[in-house]
Amino acid sequence: MKIRRMFATFAGLNESRLELEPGLNIIEGANESGKSTWCAFLRAMLYGIPTRERDTKERPAEKNLYRPWSGAPISGRLELEADGREITVERSGTDSAPLRSLRAYTSGGGDAGLTAENIGEKLTGASREVFERSAFVSSPPLPSGSAELEARILATVSSGDESANASAAEARLREWQRRLRYNRRGEIPELEGEINALRREADECRETADLIDSFEAELREASAREKELEDLLKRMGSAESAAARKELAAAKERLENIERELRNIEENVLPEGCPSTGELRSLEGRVTAERDAAAARLGGLDAELSELDRRIFAAVDRAQHAHGALPNAETLAGRATAAERDLAEARRLEASASDRTPRRFAILAALLGLAAVCCFVSVLFVRSNAPIFCGAAAAVCCLVFAVLARESTRKRKLSRASLEELLRGWGADSPDALREFVEDTRSAEIRRAECAGRAAGLEGEPSPAEDELEALTGERGQPLDALRTLISWSEKRDALQVGAREARAAIDALKSSVLAKSAGESEEDVPEAEVFSGVTREDADAELKSLRLGISGLRSDIARAEGHLGGRDAAIIDEKRGRLEERLAELERRFRAIDTALEALRRAGDELRSRFSPALGKETARILGELTGGRYDRVAVSREFKPEAGREASPLRSGAQLSRGTSDQLWFALRLAVAHTVLPDDTPLILDDAFVTFDDGRLEEALRLLEREAETRQILLFTCHSREAGMCAGREKVNIIRL
Repeated sequence: MKIRRMFATFAGLNESRLELEPGLNIIEGANESGKSTWCAFLRAMLYGIPTRERDTKERPAEKNLYRPWSGAPISGRLELEADGREITVERSGTDSAPLRSLRAYTSGGGDAGLTAENIGEKLTGASREVFERSAFVSSPPLPSGSAELEARILATVSSGDESANASAAEARLREWQRRLRYNRRGEIPELEGEINALRREADECRETADLIDSFEAELREASAREKELEDLLKRMGSAESAAARKELAAAKERLENIERELRNIEENVLPEGCPSTGELRSLEGRVTAERDAAAARLGGLDAELSELDRRIFAAVDRAQHAHGALPNAETLAGRATAAERDLAEARRLEASASDRTPRRFAILAALLGLAAVCCFVSVLFVRSNAPIFCGAAAAVCCLVFAVLARESTRKRKLSRASLEELLRGWGADSPDALREFVEDTRSAEIRRAECAGRAAGLEGEPSPAEDELEALTGERGQPLDALRTLISWSEKRDALQVGAREARAAIDALKSSVLAKSAGESEEDVPEAEVFSGVTREDADAELKSLRLGISGLRSDIARAEGHLGGRDAAIIDEKRGRLEERLAELERRFRAIDTALEALRRAGDELRSRFSPALGKETARILGELTGGRYDRVAVSREFKPEAGREASPLRSGAQLSRGTSDQLWFALRLAVAHTVLPDDTPLILDDAFVTFDDGRLEEALRLLEREAETRQILLFTCHSREAGMCAGREKVNIIRL
């Protein structure tokens, strides 16, 4: 098979194209240029993408890892040459099933005979597992060992028949053995489980049968006790019937006494048309409320009268303090006359004390004195007697007005002193205060007379509720006591009415009870109550109900047990278990025979592996010697495909004991040897950065080796370095592609 072109919409590749040539193709590109993605795309186009794989913490599933970044579904196309035909392969699908749909056709448009299931093996000659461990080389290298690869190598180095290998035979025998027993699965464990289940079922049948017998015994005992209790309750019913008849007679007598007493109260004690107890209590509440309201109003008037008396008595004290013992000081007229008279005198004295006449006389006297002085001074300048007469007249007038001013001042002082003494007697600081006292005294007397009149009116005023109460009781004086007596008798009447209703209800109940209990009985057959001493009907009823519930439960238990038993017989089950135990012994003999065959096969397989391991080691040593310039010429490969390398006459060392570069070269040699052994000559080799750790010399040898290998098969070498392209530049059969 030779690949011509690849078209990919895959991960970071968006409708990308890669042109290839037969022989060695070196595809060079920097990191993240898509080299590993092209490798993964080619593998996916050949073998598909696993759809059942799920994401893990370490790595997402392939269908999610390679989902195109553009959001389009994964798709691709290969143009290749195989078996002399030019074939085009197109694959597409959905996000959940990528590349599931495949179309393969030849250049003429015919069907290429390839399907999504067989395309990889048809074109490469190997399954995906073998291809990945041989022709698909990556860095770090994938371990080469697998059961399928081992089978192919064994077949190649031995008989050439892939079906004739120890691993396949061992796998088949182990599969047979697993069918018989694998941990807790297989025919033997299932048969053992069935035998144990039959053993448990037989034991359960026997236990269920014993349980049914015990339930039936309990049921017989419970049924006998049920009959005893029914007889006892029947006799108790007869006794209770007699007692009920006696109780009925007593109840009727009690009802007659109640009705007699009730008629006496209604006819002889309570007045005709007497209201109900509730209405009487409502009337009592209204009377009490109206009395309380009147008392509250009267109390307010009494408090106001006390305050007015206090003010009036204070006015009397002031009047007596001003004038001594007044004959009429206790009356409004006496207090008002004295106070008003003193108020008038105070007004007069205040007017006299504030008179401005003395000041006017003093001013006139001063002016006349000044005029007299002016006249006497003018005599010095005027030679005449007229100024002298004028000055004398002015002086006389000045003296007269001075005397008048002095007298007026004395009278004003006397008036002020009298006013102060008068006000002091009344305890006032001004005539206005005395006037306020007069007005307050008069208003207090008037208000007191009004309050006294209202109080007298309240004491004699009847309330509507008391009028209603007096009309009901017909009494004066203390009608509230009579009302309370009526309430007491009304309550007694109500209690008797309730008692009468209860007595009638009891009589009706007793009549029904007597009728029910006396049905079919004669009074002569009624037993005495002493027969049932220590046992009550309630206890017997409770025991009977409980017993019947128990009987019902026992019958249900018996039915469930019989249903659970389902007609099964322990003897039949034991017989079936015996047959299965014989079958189990046969399977165990077969299991031991397979063990013997496996041991023999293991010895034969060891012999076969001793044949394939040297052959594969020899081919690997040849390739490794060419890569290392003959430094390592001996290689051994274990069954697990772990190679060891060394020189002649020196111990072998594993890859972990070698340098990183030499270890990678050892793995590369092994993979190439495996490809030579198990793959067809035209199967392509894909190398993804497989030579990263190679030095220049060994890289040169590897490239020469690949050039020779490219003569028979196509090789795709993906690298992130430019060394490979530089070393192969100018060579005819090397195609260099730069991404």
